[in-house]
Amino acid sequence: MKILCQLVALITVLAACQPQTPPAAEAAEEAPVRYTTDAQEITTAKAGMDAYLAGDWDALRATFADNAKVYHNTTEPVSPDQSIADLKEGLQNVSSYSIADEQYWERIIDDEGKTWVYFWGTWNAEHATSDKIFEVPIHLAWHYQDGKVVEELGLWDTSQMVLAQMEAGE
Repeated sequence: MKILCQLVALITVLAACQPQTPPAAEAAEEAPVRYTTDAQEITTAKAGMDAYLAGDWDALRATFADNAKVYHNTTEPVSPDQSIADLKEGLQNVSSYSIADEQYWERIIDDEGKTWVYFWGTWNAEHATSDKIFEVPIHLAWHYQDGKVVEELGLWDTSQMVLAQMEAGE
């Protein structure tokens, strides 16, 4: 009987010595990564950027949900189709355009659970008639749901292009 009691005591001690996962660690394992520079949404955003640079408007449109809202330098939204039409129109005044190699991409999940991709870079272009070169810092943000853009916000300074067009008499 004494041996049985010692055996039970030994098993109890050994069981108590097993590593336990603290509740906070369990919660961390289950929570999504809130910040990353490597995510499927970033890959999708880069594909959209590549489509823009190639003038592949159908591929760019495919990155958006049907009901997406686009805000470029405004507080009034337009549809993805209108945004693409505006981009095409703006590009009629340049002979070439690109995005500089130095770029910064990140994906975050905000406190409301929304998934956003942020982009910072420099848009480079040459004006078609004046041959002026533009280097315009840009910031874009895409809100994703189910792999599609439901909201896009873009900010950049258009004054250089407007001045070049005025000087060229356009």
